[in-house]
Amino acid sequence: PKTETPKVQTVLVPDYKIIGELYNSYVIVETGDIAYIIDKHAAHERIIFEDLKKKLTMAVPSSQMLLLPIEAELTSSELSAICEWEEDIKKTGFGYTLNGNTVSISEIPAEIEVGAAQDAFLTLLDKLSTGEADASNSRYARFEKALYQCSCKAAIKAGRIYDGAHIKWICDRVLTLDNIKYCPHGRPIAFEITKHFLEKQFERK
Repeated sequence: PKTETPKVQTVLVPDYKIIGELYNSYVIVETGDIAYIIDKHAAHERIIFEDLKKKLTMAVPSSQMLLLPIEAELTSSELSAICEWEEDIKKTGFGYTLNGNTVSISEIPAEIEVGAAQDAFLTLLDKLSTGEADASNSRYARFEKALYQCSCKAAIKAGRIYDGAHIKWICDRVLTLDNIKYCPHGRPIAFEITKHFLEKQFERK
């Protein structure tokens, strides 16, 4: 029998316009009669977290190969964590080898910039090694909590200037995904102001 190719559902990005940024931290977006003010760091953090979490159930996670491996010295607790959580760490897209207490990272998740990869990786190990999560939580919940901090380290920073294409990509994701209204720490990533609300403030009729 003929095998049908599965249909890929595409999510349409609504028409919108980026008005600008406040304090290099908050992106103002206009779409229809609604304006959104988006916290670019919190939004990017949640996007990375959701993408990394999704990879835990994927057969082959997407990674980017590094031309020059990143090397870092590990503490004894970090070394224990990297051995205990090896399968989960590699599912997120990190690829590495160990030589004594030195880790050589040759692959990183596609969602993480090269410049942020070492901090993100070491933060993940640190949170897994400290036992900060409640031991009564499931293994998955403990790893997920460590991903919170990893995603935070990998996200773009408030107060810094980034290229327009990167900001547009974040806005696209925020406007098409319903499940990323809050960052992994519970802070809202955006709020909306309607045209009607503004007209009331200026006593327009």
